Amino acid sequence: MQGNRRIWTVKQLLDWSENYFFKKNIPQPRISAEILLSHVLNFSRMQLYLNYSMVPNPGQLLTFKEHIQKRADNRPVQYILNEAHFRNIRLYVDNNVLIPRPETELLVDSVLLTVKDMLAETSRGKNIDILEIGTGSGAIAISLAQELDDYICKNITAGIPVQKVSWHIIATECSNAALNIARRNAEKILDSSKHGKIDFIEADIICDNDPVFTQKHKSSFNIVVSNPPYISTRDYDNLPEEIRLYEPKEALLAGADGLEVYEKILQKIFPFLNTGFAAILFETDQATAPGLKKLVEKYALKNSAGLQSLETENDYNQRQRILSARLTNKKG
Repeated sequence: MQGNRRIWTVKQLLDWSENYFFKKNIPQPRISAEILLSHVLNFSRMQLYLNYSMVPNPGQLLTFKEHIQKRADNRPVQYILNEAHFRNIRLYVDNNVLIPRPETELLVDSVLLTVKDMLAETSRGKNIDILEIGTGSGAIAISLAQELDDYICKNITAGIPVQKVSWHIIATECSNAALNIARRNAEKILDSSKHGKIDFIEADIICDNDPVFTQKHKSSFNIVVSNPPYISTRDYDNLPEEIRLYEPKEALLAGADGLEVYEKILQKIFPFLNTGFAAILFETDQATAPGLKKLVEKYALKNSAGLQSLETENDYNQRQRILSARLTNKKG
């Protein structure tokens, strides 16, 4: 984008930026240009095409140029704008947290379907306790907090008055910087009436060394959900530059086989699972799903928890993405 004296229209900016990104081998060059320019102009991407001949002012041009330079260095668009979209929410993100992916939205769907199963069991489902491990930006926990009330109203059984159903979410995170971002997002996104129904706690997996927490939450959680690190050391080296250079390594890397963090979770959570209704939901991938299934089976047996079901669900690209385990007959 050379020469400040040139008159740049929206169309010319998009065409030039797309070509520039293409030469720099930036993924999805046109989409990157559209998102960055629409943000600068406070337009939707559709509005860009309805205003092709518009000439941005000098301040807007300068901001867009700065965005272009950052994107050309492979910095993710979400970190440039400090913004990521996830389901129905807009999150603040920076390089202290993983950028939430569309595939992870399926994990929220799986939690909601599990809640529906709980509500179908009229003797249970009145108090729904959810634990999210490794909340990062808060995408999963905040989405659930935003959607649960409407979902429960639509799926309540005749045997339980809707006003008798309650829910509570605890979201843990070992990074204090990430935890502050999750809290910031929750405060901005959620209605104040829901702030007391979601707690963000700094912990490596769960506060199992805290006697007060352990006493309060022993055998309490109906649903444990997590999108933990699951990239192996070998696969990490092959990730795109925009991931390796900018996203937090500790939120991605999980040892030689990608199973290290899953095992840490499974080692700790069983004493906290509800003895009546409990489910574990993990995000996974093709490489780790087979080993993860074996780990869940191993720790269920070790903790005398029968497996009512253990299955994986595919993502939009028909790749294994969500592992769900429904537990039964767990000893208290």
